[in-house]
Amino acid sequence: MLMSIFVQWKFPQAERSNYYRNELVVKSGETDVNLSFYHFSNDSTDESVIFLPDEIAGGRELIPLAEELQNYLNVYVINYPDRGMNGDRISYSVESRAEMLRSFIKDSGIKSAHLAARGYGGLIAVHFLADNQNSLSLKSLSLLSSYGPVEFHLLGNETINRSMYNFLYPVSFLFRYGVPHFGWFHHQNLQNKHIRAFSEMEQGEFRKQAENIELPVHILHPLKQHSISYQTSLEIHRLIPQSTFAVSAAEGQNFFEFPVIWADQLQWFWGLVNNGEAKTRAEAPADRVQFSHEPFHADSVDSYTGWALALIIVIIIILSFVNEDLTSISAGLLVAGGVLDLHFAIVACFIGILCTDSFAYYLGSRVGRPIFQKKPFKWLIDESDIIRVENLLKMHGMKLIFLTRFLPGTRLPTHIAAGMLRTDVKKFLIYFVLAIMVWAPLIVSLSAFLGRPMLQYLSTYQDYALIIIPAIILILYSLLKLILPLATITGRRRLIVKLGRFKERLFG
Repeated sequence: MLMSIFVQWKFPQAERSNYYRNELVVKSGETDVNLSFYHFSNDSTDESVIFLPDEIAGGRELIPLAEELQNYLNVYVINYPDRGMNGDRISYSVESRAEMLRSFIKDSGIKSAHLAARGYGGLIAVHFLADNQNSLSLKSLSLLSSYGPVEFHLLGNETINRSMYNFLYPVSFLFRYGVPHFGWFHHQNLQNKHIRAFSEMEQGEFRKQAENIELPVHILHPLKQHSISYQTSLEIHRLIPQSTFAVSAAEGQNFFEFPVIWADQLQWFWGLVNNGEAKTRAEAPADRVQFSHEPFHADSVDSYTGWALALIIVIIIILSFVNEDLTSISAGLLVAGGVLDLHFAIVACFIGILCTDSFAYYLGSRVGRPIFQKKPFKWLIDESDIIRVENLLKMHGMKLIFLTRFLPGTRLPTHIAAGMLRTDVKKFLIYFVLAIMVWAPLIVSLSAFLGRPMLQYLSTYQDYALIIIPAIILILYSLLKLILPLATITGRRRLIVKLGRFKERLFG
């Protein structure tokens, strides 16, 4: 590890220079940003194209294609910045990137241009055109294996995807500072800037934004492109009725290794646009327009199989340690989106919740009952109370497990308490299994049936549960400490004595 740190300190990563690289100061909100871009100049024409690259691959991936297109027109390839000129971090959201593009077009002096986007850049282009297509002289849009509707990205739901990306932050941190990578970390994809971009990108409004695009659109997709599915481009083609679609089934014919193929496709499309032959939304065939308005069907998404399925199950199990309810609802939403089969979702949630509950019990057992004999815990809890709770768990353990299963926020302390009191592990394991066998299928199936509204129901339920739980605790405490003792003669006598002492202290 020390050798890795020494190598990175002695040989720091330097920014690679590029002959085509230029810079322009643009606006991102109220912040000035030094935006870099590659400019492939062609003095024989005023026609231009602006490329928005994928976040991870960056603008360098498009250099071979840009060099090929330079024979026909001026090419600009945007590079997304990390920070403003004052050193502050800027937003990585699609909206922020679209605002930079607006400022770039305005300040660069480009009078009219085609817009092309790859991967993550497609989200920026669609967002930008949905708001600005009439205010700037853009002639067309080309999407090269672009991201699209959220149902086709990662786990199929924006909230779940964002949670998954946020989970990668500590993984990235441990990889960077806890693994002897000798600088390789800076050349791979698991970096904070990439995680931030995908965490902050908005795909939930993509369908509505696609409906507002009036320009001619051309969609390109190599069938061997694995990072973005062919179904994504096919769905974008359906949502934009005036779009044309071109694919290549040959092995490895991607955009940077075979630029001639895709340069010819773009030139053909731009020729149609310049000649007025490419269709706008107003000119799209009626059947295509009607088809674009049909609702999304989960059947159009292929369920995960093989290693992809195994990875999804592992992710669900891991996320269960963060929030069992949200993970179960997320799994149901994956079923509703066609990404995951129902039985796999239930099994994954069952395993995840069982592991989480068992781990909580294990933590409690490691702490142990002796902790209640130490300050400040012995000031808060009497030995008699511990015995009473232990007996309560023994007599009503199954009822408590089921009760906590429906009260968010009560499971962890209950399971830890069960472990600390060293209750019968075999019996509680059976309780866990029976409770989860009811809970996991119920929540996953409801989420699959209701879809996105289930997240709102969970939020409302948890808001009220957080108010109810303290009230329940107060009532139970009052019941154990005040009301139940009054049922015995000794208890009533003790209460009279306590009241007498209180009266003496108060009035003398």
